[in-house]
Amino acid sequence: MLSGETRSLLSGILRTEMGTWIMLALLLSHTLAHNHQGAPDLYHVSEGQFFILPCCPAGQRADVYWSRRGQALGLGLDRYQGQNLSLDKGQNLSLDKGQNLSLYQGQNLSLYQGLDQAGVEVLQGRLWFQPVQRAHSGVYTCHYRSQSGMEHQEHMELSVSREECPLADERRPLSRGVTGEVPCRFYNYYRLLNISSSMAVRWKKGCGAVHRAGAPVSQSGPSLWLQEVSNEDAGIYTCFIDLSVGGLNHSVAWSVEVTITNSTVYMDPYVLFPRDQVVPVELGGSVKLRCVADLGYSTNGHTLMYWLLNHSDTDDHGLSDSWHT
Repeated sequence: MLSGETRSLLSGILRTEMGTWIMLALLLSHTLAHNHQGAPDLYHVSEGQFFILPCCPAGQRADVYWSRRGQALGLGLDRYQGQNLSLDKGQNLSLDKGQNLSLYQGQNLSLYQGLDQAGVEVLQGRLWFQPVQRAHSGVYTCHYRSQSGMEHQEHMELSVSREECPLADERRPLSRGVTGEVPCRFYNYYRLLNISSSMAVRWKKGCGAVHRAGAPVSQSGPSLWLQEVSNEDAGIYTCFIDLSVGGLNHSVAWSVEVTITNSTVYMDPYVLFPRDQVVPVELGGSVKLRCVADLGYSTNGHTLMYWLLNHSDTDDHGLSDSWHT
């Protein structure tokens, strides 16, 4: 049981010496879920910026394939040309340029050689844009199989604009009269991918300088802190991160809409890692499982985080865990 008013990042370690396949399940009340049906998840980005589109339900699986408008993306044809790969059970495919691939039952995906694929690459199951171009706007689909072999698809829409500050992808309510946190969500996301920045995160409001009358603005790490929140603090805030990827300098921008309320705000926990990950271990060996969650700022006095193994508490299986903020 953890207590306190401010919780920016919480990390936990589960130690186990079991020899089996372990399915991780980190359960948090009101954890944000990803969309599997209905409208695609929407991401707003600015042209010329670096962006990684995740296939969150697939975790870090390597056998993830992406498509756009029914055409396969980022299969690395030059590397695999002329080789036979077993992409599905019992199915060998020869990857030659111009050949149609049947990646999943009943679905033919042609190799995508369009100009708008330039700068797009699939790495560790994620779609990397280095950088984003206007032609990259559209709906993308990641295809993956569960451990049982069942086929899954996740749809995401990328909206690219020429504006320096993209539209907001998140709405964050702050309570009037108290100190409120405006987080830069992508900062921790890229840090977990081992992409970090030595430069301080920069903030803008309404795509201009952040000015407040009266109570000051402070910045702690990637987050912006607003003391004595008032109605004037409502608006669109954008954080800018400068990254170095593969020796190239890139910029990342992410926007959040701040709204003001008279009610006490309890923020939903946001699981950063893992996301439905499957970890193989050797029989008789040991493994440490790590989870990280962003709890934001809340006046909630207690937060409970725990691990489950096969729907029962890990304490019942002789496993130990530890937590820190």
